[in-house]
Amino acid sequence: MNVETTYFPWKRALLLSKSGQYDGLCSCSFTKERVNDFYFSDEIGKNSIGLYSLKKIDVQKLSQLKNLKVGVVRGYSLEDDLKKNKIEFVSSPSELNLLKMLEMKRIDAIYSFKVVISELLKTHSFEQVIEYTEISSATYFTCFSKKSKKSKSLLEVFNKNLKKIKSEKTYEMLLKKYDL
Repeated sequence: MNVETTYFPWKRALLLSKSGQYDGLCSCSFTKERVNDFYFSDEIGKNSIGLYSLKKIDVQKLSQLKNLKVGVVRGYSLEDDLKKNKIEFVSSPSELNLLKMLEMKRIDAIYSFKVVISELLKTHSFEQVIEYTEISSATYFTCFSKKSKKSKSLLEVFNKNLKKIKSEKTYEMLLKKYDL
């Protein structure tokens, strides 16, 4: 079975997968709204969620961010977290764009998944040190579009092979290798 990966901004990837134009998303969070459109794989991991900022932010929960302008990727489930907590936020199509906005002080913090921004910080240079404060963690999955004719079989194959690489400790080795 060949796997082809195409990269899109998150919101577009979600819409293309929802419509069945693509078979699915390599990773996504569980939300009630997505149950109608996607089959969720077995858990592929936990993702730290938090704030990136130019100065360490000493908070434990989102409701403590009332005085900050926060950036978030458009379409992420994290937007709903900010709305629920009545936090002023700016939506952007990508994490890289948010990092540039942070560096230019157009926003005070980025609310995002640690794994995505950490990778960008490794592969791009920024003049200022960027701090991370964890707020929570969430389970994530591979999501297969219910509109794709292949999705149920892909889900079965994916879960079977995921169990195999976890039992062989290959999955654990990959997480360590990529500092996840």
